[in-house]
Amino acid sequence: MFEIKALPNDHPAFASARLMSVFYHAIQYIEEHGAIGLTKSKAFNRKFCHWMAETYNWPEHSASYLLEIQKVLDELDVLPIFVFHDICIDWRLGRHTKDGFKFTKAGLARLKDKGAFFSDLASYYLFQYESALSRPTFQALGNWDVYLNVINIEAEDGGVTSKGLLKTFYGFDGYRPSPGDEAYDHHTYIVIKILEPLHWLGFLDRSDRRSLGGAESIYTKTALWREALALDPLPPRRPASVDPTLH
Repeated sequence: MFEIKALPNDHPAFASARLMSVFYHAIQYIEEHGAIGLTKSKAFNRKFCHWMAETYNWPEHSASYLLEIQKVLDELDVLPIFVFHDICIDWRLGRHTKDGFKFTKAGLARLKDKGAFFSDLASYYLFQYESALSRPTFQALGNWDVYLNVINIEAEDGGVTSKGLLKTFYGFDGYRPSPGDEAYDHHTYIVIKILEPLHWLGFLDRSDRRSLGGAESIYTKTALWREALALDPLPPRRPASVDPTLH
């Protein structure tokens, strides 16, 4: 079994809590600039999207990286902002007004307790949150109790890769990059629905920050994983074998 613990508000492990940091950056923006401007379709405007991408610590969704691909940044170009906006509306943390988006008093009160907020956010993001951008057409067998406790073991020494978990969870040694291939579908599921949500929340770091789920991407446990997740005990380490010819 597992539990997502509520840590103290000032716990240093929150330094890796990428998705949560977007909420507190947005509070800073509103304090400095007023309401977050909205487009006619009620998306966040480019001014806010550029500011956010320039100020948070998220390299693969940073302004410097994204502006290599396109000239301007809309909400859908900066995916953490899209998810943040979605959750704010789902949770009624803020509302759209004629002046733009602002947090409600109840929303700000909820955000004051960072430890409880992260625990709630992590549970919601893993168990309930779905968006049109992340909803897979393929559903693999498994659950978060299995995923987390297996990754806890597999990633203890040096981290895990998506291809390694493909073998561990589903028995495939590799895959052909072709939709409809059974191994490929399972691999895509592992990346999009298991590893990347854990990376977004800050439980895992990813070595190759621009190659989502690539063969060389290694996911390693962060301090937040070790502090906020209560998991099954790790199995005892086996003693290293000794070559009898050395004695």
